Amino acid sequence: MRNFSQGWKILVAIFLLGLSFPYSQGYNVKSKVFLSPKFVLGPGSVENKFYYGIDFPRGHIALKSFNAEVIDEAGNPVPLHETYLHHWAVQKYYGRKDAELLEYNGNRLLRESDYISARNDGICQTNILEQDFGLGSETRGTATHIPDPYGLEIGNPATIPAGYEERWFLNVHAIDTRGVEDRLGCTECKCDLYNVTLDEYGQPLKPNYRGGLACCYDGTQCRLSNGFEGARRSLYLRYTVKWVDWDTSIVPVKIYIFDVTDKETRFSDSTGFSIQHHCQIEYSVEPCKASDVADNGCVHTKRTSVTMPASGYIIYGVAHQHSGGIGAALYREDGQLMCSSIPAYGNGMEAGNEAGYVVGMSTCYPKPGSLRITDGETLIVESSYSSSREHTGVMGFFYILVADRVPESSSFLDVFNKMDSDINHSAFVWGAFVLAGVAVIAAAVGYRRRNKTVGALCSVNRDRVISLSGYPVYPVPFADKIDQTPTICTCQFPGQMTGAGAGHAVERVGLPKMESTRSGSCNPVRKSGPVTMDHVLLALRESKDERDIRIRSLFNFFDAANSGYLDYAQIESGLSALQIPAQYKYAKDLFKVCDANRDGRVDYQEFRRYMDIKEMELYKIFQTIDVEHNGCILPEELWDALVKAGIEISDEELARFVEHVDKDNNGIITFEEWRDFLLLYPHEATIENIYHHWERVCLVDIGEQAVIPEGISKHVQRSKYFIAGGIAGAASRTATAPLDRLKVVLQVQTAQARLVPTIRKIWKEEGFLGFFRGNGLNVLKVAPESAIKFHAYELLKNAIGDYIGEEKDDIGAFGRLLAGGMAGAVAQTAIYPLDLVKTRLQTHACEGGKAPNLGTLTKDILVHEGPRAFYKGLVPSLLGIIPYAGIDLAAYETLKDLSRTYILTDSEPGPLVQLGCGTISGALGATCVYPLQVIRTRMQAQRSKSAAAYKGMSDVFWRTLQNEGYRGFYKGIFPNLLKVVPAASITYMVYETMKKTLDL
Repeated sequence: MRNFSQGWKILVAIFLLGLSFPYSQGYNVKSKVFLSPKFVLGPGSVENKFYYGIDFPRGHIALKSFNAEVIDEAGNPVPLHETYLHHWAVQKYYGRKDAELLEYNGNRLLRESDYISARNDGICQTNILEQDFGLGSETRGTATHIPDPYGLEIGNPATIPAGYEERWFLNVHAIDTRGVEDRLGCTECKCDLYNVTLDEYGQPLKPNYRGGLACCYDGTQCRLSNGFEGARRSLYLRYTVKWVDWDTSIVPVKIYIFDVTDKETRFSDSTGFSIQHHCQIEYSVEPCKASDVADNGCVHTKRTSVTMPASGYIIYGVAHQHSGGIGAALYREDGQLMCSSIPAYGNGMEAGNEAGYVVGMSTCYPKPGSLRITDGETLIVESSYSSSREHTGVMGFFYILVADRVPESSSFLDVFNKMDSDINHSAFVWGAFVLAGVAVIAAAVGYRRRNKTVGALCSVNRDRVISLSGYPVYPVPFADKIDQTPTICTCQFPGQMTGAGAGHAVERVGLPKMESTRSGSCNPVRKSGPVTMDHVLLALRESKDERDIRIRSLFNFFDAANSGYLDYAQIESGLSALQIPAQYKYAKDLFKVCDANRDGRVDYQEFRRYMDIKEMELYKIFQTIDVEHNGCILPEELWDALVKAGIEISDEELARFVEHVDKDNNGIITFEEWRDFLLLYPHEATIENIYHHWERVCLVDIGEQAVIPEGISKHVQRSKYFIAGGIAGAASRTATAPLDRLKVVLQVQTAQARLVPTIRKIWKEEGFLGFFRGNGLNVLKVAPESAIKFHAYELLKNAIGDYIGEEKDDIGAFGRLLAGGMAGAVAQTAIYPLDLVKTRLQTHACEGGKAPNLGTLTKDILVHEGPRAFYKGLVPSLLGIIPYAGIDLAAYETLKDLSRTYILTDSEPGPLVQLGCGTISGALGATCVYPLQVIRTRMQAQRSKSAAAYKGMSDVFWRTLQNEGYRGFYKGIFPNLLKVVPAASITYMVYETMKKTLDL
């Protein structure tokens, strides 16, 4: 049954993993990087050449993506403010097999008779926008991948004319803007800057033509600043192509390129009704007038209508715009938005993030089958530019990929993608996150229940009595079946019986009875020096030979078959003979700890070694609690030990605990009684064990999400612990603030996010203090969040107890975890506005090297976005709480067991090892829920009324997935993980120091 339970949990995990990734059929994607022929540019010069017969993948394949960038001879990307990539375009053609390329003005060309153009399915007239794909300055930050199971089919032998072969040509238009008089004017090809009056064919320019392609053709020169001199340099267009081998399961796509300058005309001829499209490629934007500022804020919008020549389903869309662009969109005739594409502008100097340039265009990937267009349908293409200044030679293209059919459903994910529209797709995915968290928590609780102390076997406290093993003790619900009066389970060696409440005797679980004439009085040990076995013998008033006899008797008790060794079955049988309830057997763990050489059996020497280590360990703990050093643990000493660990139990619970251990019922615990209580417990018996793990996930602040555990919520020195935890958290957050700032800045970047350039940018613009922007609010959150969390935890425990008909201290482990998670959610919600303002503060553009004013920023959010804006991103933040805690807890217990088995050679991990395990488990938990953190940060950072504002959590998810892939959900994770170790270490050291200072 246990294996079956674990099996379904694994299946659920696999099921959820499948949901979390986009539709994919697992094609073997191939990738190769190519270089264009070399071109040489000097300051102000222009390259606009066509290269036929370029290197390109061969065979019957499906193209999946095409990206390009300008590089120098060393292979370094060249920034746009040095060489502006106006555009590149790649196109398929069919070349005669024996045809030779001709060189003309640096171009590699073919005679017209030697090739057949193979244009896309677009609607523009001949020789206009025929390319298969092409972009411009935005190419580095624009997604071009074609989702599975679609692909652009090329190399199909059936489509290649006889005597020809499929080839490709490349057009590169680049402008060297180093040292030019007007960099923006040069990139917009203003004719006066190029001193051009004739086009490249020697024809006069059109009247009033102020700028565009006709003025910056190949070989032209833009005006340089007086006295500027710069070297010519060799450049290349580096292009990366990804493809898969063609397969019948791939759905082919067609490429359509719409131009906002298209002038569509309709006429009738001998063949019937016809449409002609006259695409102008470029247009100019006039500067706005004073009256326009009040009307539309200086926005120039150009629209045109186009007629679709065929039916199909849109699976990808992206626009191409120049600097000054605000966005482009594709609408149905009735105004329904089909696809929009918004430019992203850089804010730095490095390649891919150049300030003032369009460095990326957002894309749309409609759900397969959701966006159908029909033959003859009229579509509206719209392109908007800022008209605060004049723009010349701007473009407004819209690329779409269209599939003739929807792929056949072949898996659950296909059906999932085709669910009826009234089923909220995103809600299903986010519900899966919650289900994953519940599954992890169930596994963690099940795991911990199998690893509890012998002391647990005698507890009737249905909440949590703290064993001196350091683990929470779960209840054994013994009750009289006649009068329903609970009995107190006591511990007894086989052969001994002790009454336990109302005359109902229950055998004590313990060790085989040994003859002893010694009384149960205290036995103080006065031997100095490090703890050795001599100390143990003195404490037990036992000789070495007597101890040998006792351990041999215990070994023989388990070795009922007299085989001379113990196997798993014998240990399990022995524990059953001790009347340990089935759900609390720990034979597997005891066998694992004893079997030092891992040969699958435990001989006497291995058993003896375990007893030596365990009894010395128990003696050390006993001496720590016995502060009077009188050889006995008094109830008040046990109470003090628990309080020092930040744990309080009721008087009744303490009395029960003492009674479980105190065999002679004299109200004190001798070392012999202490030893018998925990000798067969295979895990570390230390009160600090559970204490250090609890403080790691509760008072100690090493993560952004924590669930409150039991045991610290009612201790008698709560205020001091709050102070210690608050100071430790503040110190930790301040020390790691630079990493937190880097994480947030990287998370919100939709273009390529790089760590080193981001560091340089912050340092250059803001200096050293820039790395600490927002830390004040981060520290300010510590105290109110902790106070609200603990107060809410107490209230929620009461509510859960009322619901299930139990006292608040009897709600069980799952109830406490649920209360802790809900309390964390309440605290997070209460302080969330501070978190949002912190994110805005960290991501707000720096003006003049100064950080934005906190009050002004907060007021701006309130006035322009409303009070609801302060809670943007709250839902993904709350969704991560429970999964994080469950993963953290399960990983922590697993790592601790692994360290005990394989690193510490069966000795128990100390506080520093536990801190290491906690650090790793916390990092794992944070990594698993990191996508939710990225979604939250992006929602927080974006203004509600901005043009590209996210519509909600699901919109962030799909747009990030479509434009950036799954890696987009892990931007900034490196600095996030990098801060885990120093954060945990600083917190631990400061917290321990504060405990000593506050006498805790």
